Amino acid sequence: MPPWGTALLRPYPGGVNLRTLAGAAAVALTLVGCATGERPRFADDSTSTPLINDNAQGIVDALATSSRSPFTVAYDILTKFGGQETTALVTGDAVHGTAVIVDSVKYVFLADGRSFTCDQPSNTCTEGIDETRLSDRQLTSRFFKDSAISRVRQDARVAMGEITFAIQDVAGTSALCIQVPVIDSSGGAQTKSYCAFSTLGLLASMDTADLRITATSVATSVDLSYFEGLPL
Repeated sequence: MPPWGTALLRPYPGGVNLRTLAGAAAVALTLVGCATGERPRFADDSTSTPLINDNAQGIVDALATSSRSPFTVAYDILTKFGGQETTALVTGDAVHGTAVIVDSVKYVFLADGRSFTCDQPSNTCTEGIDETRLSDRQLTSRFFKDSAISRVRQDARVAMGEITFAIQDVAGTSALCIQVPVIDSSGGAQTKSYCAFSTLGLLASMDTADLRITATSVATSVDLSYFEGLPL
C-alpha cells in the first residue's frame, strides 16, 4: 500500500517519465505567461543543477514552476513529533504576490520583492520574514515550494532504491508524485512521498518522517483580503 493509502494512483503510460510531463507543463506556462512578465520565484538557484534521477527532477521542475494563474490552496499539516495539527492556506497571483497563512501567522511575499510577517487575525505586520514563528511545527514560510524542493533533492541523493512515479488525485486535482525509498536515522527503511501540482508550481502533498502535508482544496482564484492592511 503506498503512503497515500487508497487515493487514486495510476502509473504513467510507457515511455513517458515524470520529468518529461513536468517539463511540458512548465513550457506551457511559460508561453501563457509571456504577456504578463516573469513572476518572482521562491526556488533558489540550486534547482538548476540537474539531479541524476529523472523522476525526482520532474518534481523539482514542477515545484519550481511559476504559476501564471491565480490560486488558493488549503492544507492540513501534521507535525509528527508531538502530533501537532495545523491548517494552512497559500493564495496569490502574478500581480499581488503570495500570502501564506499558517495557523495564526501570515507571511506575505509581494510581487515587488517586499515581504512581511503578520499576526492573525489582528493583521499586525512587521517587514521581513520571521521563520522562528513556525519552528515548533518543523515548517518554513515556503513549505509549499522551495522547502519541498530542498527535501526532494536531499532524499533523491540518498535514495536506497528505485524512485517511482505516478499520477495521483489530490483535493480533486491531478498531481505528479514520486516515492523515494530511504534509510531513516534509526537505520530502518522508509518510503517518503512527494506530490506537486505542476500547473500551479505548488506542493500537493508530502509524507516524510517528520511531516505529513496534504492539500484539501484547490481554487483558481486569489483571496485578496490577505493582502490588505499591510504597512506599505
